[in-house]
Amino acid sequence: MKINKPPLTWPNGIRIPDRVARALARDSLPASAGVQSSSASAKQNAAGPARDDAATENTRRTQDPSIRSVALAKSSSRAPHRAAQGAAGHLHDGSIASPVGQARPGLKIRWCGRVADPDGGNPAHLLEIETPHKTWKRVEISEKLLSRPTELSDLLIEHGARFRTSDATKHLADNLRTRPDNPLFVRAAHDGWTTVFGSECYVFGDQMYSERREAERVVRPAAYTRSISGTLDDWLTITSWCAGNPLAIAMLCFGFSAALVQPLGHDSFGVVVVGRSSMGKSTILRLVRALTDTPLILPTWEGTPNGHEAFAAQHSGKPHVLDELGQADVTAFDQLIYRLANGGGKLRATSTGAAGEISRISTVFLSAGEQSPTELLSRGKREVKPGQLARFVALPVDCEFGAFANLHDAADGAQFARRLDVALRKTHGVAWSPYVKYFAENLGYLEAKYAEFAPKIRESVIRQCEFDTSDGLVSRVLDHFAFACFAGLTAIDAGVLRLERPDVYGAIRECFTKWFAACKEQRGTSSEEILEEVRALILDHRNRMPPYSAFSDAGRDTQFGFTYVDNGVIVFLIFPHALQRIVRKHGKKTLDGALKAADWLILGSGGRPTKQYKVPGQGNAKVAMYAIRETSIFGM
Repeated sequence: MKINKPPLTWPNGIRIPDRVARALARDSLPASAGVQSSSASAKQNAAGPARDDAATENTRRTQDPSIRSVALAKSSSRAPHRAAQGAAGHLHDGSIASPVGQARPGLKIRWCGRVADPDGGNPAHLLEIETPHKTWKRVEISEKLLSRPTELSDLLIEHGARFRTSDATKHLADNLRTRPDNPLFVRAAHDGWTTVFGSECYVFGDQMYSERREAERVVRPAAYTRSISGTLDDWLTITSWCAGNPLAIAMLCFGFSAALVQPLGHDSFGVVVVGRSSMGKSTILRLVRALTDTPLILPTWEGTPNGHEAFAAQHSGKPHVLDELGQADVTAFDQLIYRLANGGGKLRATSTGAAGEISRISTVFLSAGEQSPTELLSRGKREVKPGQLARFVALPVDCEFGAFANLHDAADGAQFARRLDVALRKTHGVAWSPYVKYFAENLGYLEAKYAEFAPKIRESVIRQCEFDTSDGLVSRVLDHFAFACFAGLTAIDAGVLRLERPDVYGAIRECFTKWFAACKEQRGTSSEEILEEVRALILDHRNRMPPYSAFSDAGRDTQFGFTYVDNGVIVFLIFPHALQRIVRKHGKKTLDGALKAADWLILGSGGRPTKQYKVPGQGNAKVAMYAIRETSIFGM
């Protein structure tokens, strides 16, 4: 008599096709295959618990839809795909997808998605393998290996897999060929900007942002670690403490600007805060470092030029923070400035004689030290060049409390610095992702906005300074400050900087003014240049200058100066305020020194550059004037 056997079903009740059932019947793993007959299932439910531990484990694996045997992959190429959808379920959310095989009890292989280079090349499958230590390891399986079962098997075994059948990898390859095109991961060697399928995208961690406004998943070819702690609200509270502290605000703006260097076409450059020890310089650096990572570790300048070049390339698109500028190699620092700030490293040859790949550097270097770049170059007996000063900006630490001007109720600068340090240890790495996400998703709009507003920002920054627009050094540094100002304003719009827009403008303006004053002294403007400017100014007014006796004559032009004879010497008496344009450009000390060194002046008491003269008709009233010899003006 013919006995009708009940059909085999998956644990979810779906009937298994006869062809697949026959393939499973030939396997030696009926229990781990994840199937059972409907009558057996009923008997098991009636019988209660399994009789022994082995049966219990088999039953668990049978009923667990997350486990799938390699035996499932041993039928046709279509059957495993249907089996994966039925027994293992659909793809999970984003990174972990359905299992594709089991090499032995307890060892699982899961398919995560497809992966490719930013240009679509080198396609592969991304799998996760459970190692014998019960940890998950990600492995890329190149599409090329799907037709090379031996190489595929060797690769998986290297990563901890052990298959129970000799042809398991062949059926695994058949299974992978049926996998969908999504999710798709993109390989990225480091954070920063990259071009994916013709579009500019910013990679940070395991996310990629672009104007498509769809965050894509990223695969890092090497181990990637980054510290994140606290919340964005905690970070915003910290940034609110920067209010009234122009140096802290400016350095944060320079840090934010690192992400804008490449898309806005700005040159890489460096900024260093210079001052005595224990003034809060390192705390300022920790604040910037906390934008992207833990502030507990601050790399220093100790290292070789090649090492610094490679390290900087890894930080393209992010602020590159280095402490202790004084530890830099003074014999190579002059060339290192150019190598780091010119956007590319040193040209090298490979072992075959071909040109090697050039490091691409697109970032902003932020540092601190007790010596400025100029002093470091002088220590190494290197000539200080304008190009170096333009590429590495030095900001003096001269606020009322060291690096800080507003202590926000702290007792002193040291206590305020400790408060910041403690807060940054608890909160860091939470601001950069929303910042670059905002910029990348609005890239086209912000590029146009920068082109429109950059000239206006420049005008705002130089409001308190006067300089020759043909001065290339000052103009380039002004561009850096305007660029940082735009980055700070963008950070406010992105919701990662709790400050008002005037706070940013004011901080950038104040720091640029201080740099400009220090630069005038460092550059050592020639006395001849200053004297020529004074001469040109006096010649422009000489026909309008009345005699000194007309001091109180309202009908004469008496705002600039007068002609006068001082003990038989014809002089021009010039009001100090009339030379303010030259003072703002070169500094009063530099101007006075040039006039005195050239013997242009009739000096006042004590060798002062100005001399007191009695005001005609005003009794004993006196006024201080520059008494410049006429022969000095016409004798040049």
